Amino acid sequence: HGSLALRDHVDAVSVMTIHAAKGLEFPVVWMPDLAQNILPLRYRPPDIWEVLPKKRLTDSQVRRLQGTATDHMTDEARLWYVGVTRATKWFLATYAPPEDEKRPKPSPFFLHLEQHPGVARRADDLPPL
Repeated sequence: HGSLALRDHVDAVSVMTIHAAKGLEFPVVWMPDLAQNILPLRYRPPDIWEVLPKKRLTDSQVRRLQGTATDHMTDEARLWYVGVTRATKWFLATYAPPEDEKRPKPSPFFLHLEQHPGVARRADDLPPL
């Protein structure tokens, strides 16, 4: 993402990953398509055998190196928190309901937002910027 000169332009839109947004703030942050397996990403145990020879590790060492689904969800929740806390005025999160059964369900983070009493569910309910 290089120089942050874009922040000097009031009428600019910055498109970036949550990782790239760490430490920055914006009046409006939008996270589109908060669907399951997008945020949080689907857990896939790392394939450590590309790096380490299997024969030299004990079972407990393998389990420790591979991590767990719980560790993964904790990391994804931290990433979600970083994204949400970049907004100084509005945080917008969207999810498109499924048209068919192939469409992923809403992200658990999106469902958590829907349960919050201060969340506007329609654009008409938003306060002025």
